[in-house]
Amino acid sequence: MVLIARISIIVCSLVITSDCFAQAHHIKCDNCSASSIAYSDNISEMKLYCFLKRFSFAECRNAIEYMEYANSRLFDILKTNSRALIAILNKYPELNIKYLHDEIKSPLLDYDIRRLIFMVDSVNEDTQIKRQIVADLKTIRIDENGFPK
Repeated sequence: MVLIARISIIVCSLVITSDCFAQAHHIKCDNCSASSIAYSDNISEMKLYCFLKRFSFAECRNAIEYMEYANSRLFDILKTNSRALIAILNKYPELNIKYLHDEIKSPLLDYDIRRLIFMVDSVNEDTQIKRQIVADLKTIRIDENGFPK
């Protein structure tokens, strides 16, 4: 009986995981999707994966309002969950990070860029992705207070 319950849990977990990845390939670009992870301190790996995957979809990149909203959510994630962001990007090389780098280099809202650089740089992983994100942040022209010009 216990074995059957464990097998059921494993099967359900696999179905939920595969559903997310399937949805990530057919996602609609609406603000609701981006906001579902924006203000959570505990972002699930699958939600973060799906959010990042949307940056590589042409229909998302071409939706100006969506990309404005997604840009601000990306910076919120950099500020509150940079460790999780770097871990996901390292774990899933199929994520097209070129578009993420473009977004990081172009913040649409005022963020303390110096603080973001410090936060990302303090993540305990020395990976190319982390170094690239820090380099992207350093390309942003900032004022004397650390905010984008």
